[in-house]
Amino acid sequence: KAQNDLLQAQNDLLRQEMTLLKQALGKQVPVQTDARLYQNYPNPFGNATVIQFYVPDQVSSAELKIYAVNGQEVWSKQILQRGEGSVEVSNQALAEGSYIYNLVIDGSVVDNKKMVLKR
Repeated sequence: KAQNDLLQAQNDLLRQEMTLLKQALGKQVPVQTDARLYQNYPNPFGNATVIQFYVPDQVSSAELKIYAVNGQEVWSKQILQRGEGSVEVSNQALAEGSYIYNLVIDGSVVDNKKMVLKR
């Protein structure tokens, strides 16, 4: 019973976190583009994870952003290369927990993905 109660509490907390994230990211509507954002690997991760993406040649600006569950941006990186690419994200700037990351192309969010850091 204690384990079920713990799992239920964790589930409730995750639901609250996802509601906050949806509210924080709700203004950002995905756009139609050939740009792609892939699921990070490994996920969950411990020391570091890799995020892969595709940015079309005609794009003016591209950026990866990571948000904490409270909607606060905790990491960002300009993407200067075009075509297929990847970025390694270390755990140094992040606390254990769930995050949402997205690809922003010319000021518009293309896609959102979830990742989990476990220490």
